[in-house]
Order: sequence, then C-alpha cells, then structure tokens
Amino acid sequence: MPPPGNKSDQSKTIDRLRRQAEKLIRQRSESDLEASTDIIALIHELKIHQAELEIQNEELKRAQLELTDLYRQFEDLYEFAPCSYLNLNPKGLVSRINLAGAMLLSDLREKILNTGFSQFVAPDWRDAYLDALKKAGRTGETQRLELQLSNANASIIWVWAEIQAHRDDTGVVIQWRMTLVDISDKKKIEKTLANAGRDLEIQIERRTAELSRANRQLQREIGSRELAQKALEAHMIGLKEANIALKVLLKEREDERHALEEKVVCNINELTRPHLEKLAAGHLSQPQSALLDTIKRSIDDIASPLSRRFIIESCHLTPSETRVANFIRQGKTTKEIADSMRVATSTIDFHRLNIRRKLGLTNQRINLQSHLKSLL
Repeated sequence: MPPPGNKSDQSKTIDRLRRQAEKLIRQRSESDLEASTDIIALIHELKIHQAELEIQNEELKRAQLELTDLYRQFEDLYEFAPCSYLNLNPKGLVSRINLAGAMLLSDLREKILNTGFSQFVAPDWRDAYLDALKKAGRTGETQRLELQLSNANASIIWVWAEIQAHRDDTGVVIQWRMTLVDISDKKKIEKTLANAGRDLEIQIERRTAELSRANRQLQREIGSRELAQKALEAHMIGLKEANIALKVLLKEREDERHALEEKVVCNINELTRPHLEKLAAGHLSQPQSALLDTIKRSIDDIASPLSRRFIIESCHLTPSETRVANFIRQGKTTKEIADSMRVATSTIDFHRLNIRRKLGLTNQRINLQSHLKSLL
C-alpha cells in the first residue's frame, strides 16, 4: 500500500506534464508534426499517471478505513479491558483511563483526568510508586510492584502495577503507561491465612504447654504409683507369708479336729456301743427298750455324720460326688438328683460310676444306696 505522501508527488507530476503540454502547444508553429507527436505522448503519459493516481487514491481510502476500524477495535479493547489501563503525562497527571480503571478508583472519569495519580496511592506506598516511575524513566524497563491504593470511597485496594515509560529520541519521558490488576481478594486470603497460621501457632503453643504440664503431672503420678506399688508389693509379701502361716495353722487345726472326731467315733464304737448291745440283749421292759432305742438313735445322730465324712474323705470324693452320694443315701432317683443339681442325667450317671469306683464297688452287684447307708 503506497504511503499517503505519494498523492502529492503524483499531483506534481501531472502539473509538470500539463505545463510541458502547454509549452509544446505554444511551440506548434515551429514544428507542427513534431509537436503533435509529443503532445500525444504527453497526453498518453498523463492519462497513465492519472489512472495510477486514482488507483492509489482508492487504496489509500481502503487503508484509511482499515486503520479507522483497527483504531476503533483498539479503543473498544482498551475501554472494556478487564484490567485497568492509565496514561500519565510527564508530570504524572492522568491523561487517559479506561472504564475498569475508573471503576477501580470509584470515581467519575472526568474527575480522575488531569489529576495526579499519586493522590490515589496510600501514603505509606507513595515513595515506592515514585521510585518505580523514576527507575522506569531512567532505564526504560518495565517496573512491576504491589501498591496499596485508596479510592474515592476511602476503601483500601491492593493492586499489582506495571509501569512503562515512553521516551523520545533524546530519552525524555513523554508518557507513562500503567496497568493495574486488583489483588485485594488475594491479599484478604493471604491475611486470613496468616491470621489462621498465627492462631494455629498460638493454639499449638498453648496445647504444647498443656501437654507439658500434663506430662509433668503424669510423671509425678507415676512416681507416686511406683512408690505405692512398692509398698503394695511389700504388703503382698507380708500377706503371702501370713497366708502361708495361716494355712499351716488351719491345717494343724483341721488335723486336730479330725483326730478329735475320729477319737470320738472310736470311743463311741468301742466304749459305748458294746454296752448298749449288752443292754439290748438283756430282758428290758417296754419303757426301757424305748429309752434304749432313743439313746441309740441319739448316739447314731452324733456319730453317723462324723463316720460318713471319714469314709467319704478317705475315698477322696469331689464335692459334687459327695453331694450326689448324700442324695443317693436319701433314696432320690437319678432324675430327681439331676433336677436338684440342674444337670443332665448323664452327668449323675457319670458321678455314680466314679463313686462306686472310689468305694471299691466296681463290678460288684451291691446296691449303692444300701452301701452308703451302711456307712452310717
């Protein structure tokens, strides 16, 4: 596409050719044939240049339309971009700002324009902002930094800023361009996380202190329990020794009791029963016989339990077998004994076999009830 300056050059060429044609017409008297040939050539050349000029004019119009459309698209992109774009003049005043920028600063665009951008920067961050401007202007490099802004509503806004300096050929800044991205939500999240982290650290420290105290208390309790355990072990040793001594004493008392009971039974059987038998063999009256029977039953009531216990203990019957033996002696059936002891009849049969075996009645046709009664 030819540059816009070609239109002026073509006009000059056509004017030059027109002047040449007028000159040739004035000189026609000198040489008519030669003049006619030159005029025709000039007219032809003039038409060619005129056609080229028209083509170039059409191309220039199309280029201008395309440039206008591109500029409009750029304006739309600039105006409705999601980021905030600002242009500052060399004095730092806002010369241009898009819609996102105006919304970020919460003010009308007319009030923002021709206003120093530094007034929107939080006081603690103005030095960092001015240093970034100077460094971008001095080095020509894009400066990136976080800034804290204060908008028209006095709200605190955090932004990520990119600052570019546009300089002329001599290095003088003719314009600043700034891109601002709102990172307030990100800062809030970071602050929340930082606070949560501090709270967690405090809780951990508090919990650690509590655990330390609990551990010290536990150590003291363990020490106390160890002392109590040692005292208990010493007490248990004393109890065991006392228990052994008590068992020895009880065994001695049991042996003495058995010896005494055995002596009583033997004395009754050897000293008393023979005299009673002699009395029974004599001629007694009815009252005397009745009195003798009463004396015998009384003696049997005294001596029979002792005799039965000696016999049963000498046979080493178990408590269950002893109980079964007493039921059998009383004349109870196997089922009645099982019901009384709440066991199966097969269990009672098993006890019966053991009692017969321990009493030496195995393979003998002797009634167990009668034999047990005979032991009285």
